[in-house]
Amino acid sequence: MSIKITNDYLKQLEVKQNKTKTTSSDFQNLLEQELKTNQQPKNIATNMAPGTILPLNLQPSNLELNLMQDVDNLLKMWENYSQKLSSEQDSLKEIYGLLQEIQNKINKVKQHPFFAKQPTDLKNLLNEIEIMATTEEIKINRGDYFV
Repeated sequence: MSIKITNDYLKQLEVKQNKTKTTSSDFQNLLEQELKTNQQPKNIATNMAPGTILPLNLQPSNLELNLMQDVDNLLKMWENYSQKLSSEQDSLKEIYGLLQEIQNKINKVKQHPFFAKQPTDLKNLLNEIEIMATTEEIKINRGDYFV
């Protein structure tokens, strides 16, 4: 008893193998095209020399820069808060004062004129920090921390 492989089965197998080769080469071509397009500069501002004056539509306004600096400072304050909380040298009074500063900074950022135009990710980040700050305030008032 022997098994015979007919030509029909071989033809089907060859067709499947050709499709796989075509698909992988199509994917490779698509990948190469995408890499080439990503390597080409999309923003004029990135190719300009330092000190070059940008068109007005590419220059961020001072208010927008101030908003980003405020958010950056808020994140640094939060990091400082977490370090002070784990430190044995700082009192709860100092830590609570820093937490109040964080909450004031959150309110300042939320009242900024450009805050409404910001992406939802930034707004969500600020909301998360506000929730964490409120939670930390509750924990301090409840007596969860002993410093």
